[in-house]
Amino acid sequence: MAYLRVLYNPADDISLKRVINVPRRGIGSTTIGNVEREALANRQSIMPYLLSLAPEELARWGKAVSEFTVMMKKLTAISQQEPVGVLINDLIELSGYRQSLDDGTAENEARLENIRELITVADQYKELDPAESMEQFLEGVSLIEGYNNRDDGPSVKLMTVHSAKGLEFDNLFIVGMEEGIFPHSNAYIEPTQMEEERRLAYVAITRAKQQLYIVHTQSRTFFGSRSSNPVSRFVSDIPDSLLRFETFGGVTFDDGWREVVEDDDYQQESFIELERGDRVEHDIFGVGVVVDYDDSLIVIGFKGGQKELSREYAKLKKL
Repeated sequence: MAYLRVLYNPADDISLKRVINVPRRGIGSTTIGNVEREALANRQSIMPYLLSLAPEELARWGKAVSEFTVMMKKLTAISQQEPVGVLINDLIELSGYRQSLDDGTAENEARLENIRELITVADQYKELDPAESMEQFLEGVSLIEGYNNRDDGPSVKLMTVHSAKGLEFDNLFIVGMEEGIFPHSNAYIEPTQMEEERRLAYVAITRAKQQLYIVHTQSRTFFGSRSSNPVSRFVSDIPDSLLRFETFGGVTFDDGWREVVEDDDYQQESFIELERGDRVEHDIFGVGVVVDYDDSLIVIGFKGGQKELSREYAKLKKL
């Protein structure tokens, strides 16, 4: 978000200082301080000052500052031609931010998913012209941030399952109880991860003191694409006597949902014959190419990078 604020308002030195060395480029606080003093001497903010320099003048601040400034020039041009969703996607690539997070850790994988979802939200503004697209997106984010900082007494609390541990609420809503979301798609790779997801579902469900609402959508826009997933298998663990189904907008809840999520063919896909170079499709990661495999694992190159998946739980479709 700080990158976007600088592109929208180059005079925003606070946001600029937050991103000039993110990801790490070797631009230290001493260099930033020297650049800021030089900019002030020229009665400019940092970013306008750097953008005004000729290549030979920019070189005096070092390679890292020069490369950052060139990148910001490219992003500025993109911001004037493309809607904010396209800009964010180009930004995380050109800045190296996506690559810096692609280390396989759960923490950074969650950050990448947050970025993908941010792009999905930003795509709501794609019909506007580029300048208005970014302006309205940033205004929307500011309104949400301002609302979240309010303290007006009783209110709706939005939190993750992990942060809800030890808490209880009279009325509780669990949203996204769908296959691929809860349980997360990564849980298909390893059975122990599925059990961890089941434990988290238990934690979530037992936070309710009086009323529990489990929400499942017929379809949703997920990471920029429309998908339809069955109701979570964890709902089938709840006795029928404790469930009451309600539908909205004329959509009916399929009476055969329990048979679907409990079916062995659904929860544990049989192997499909694959060779290196075959094109396959995954429900979450999209279309990819088989790079390598053995009896239990398969390596697939997707647009977002290579994934090592369990052949037993990957649920692949050969194209």
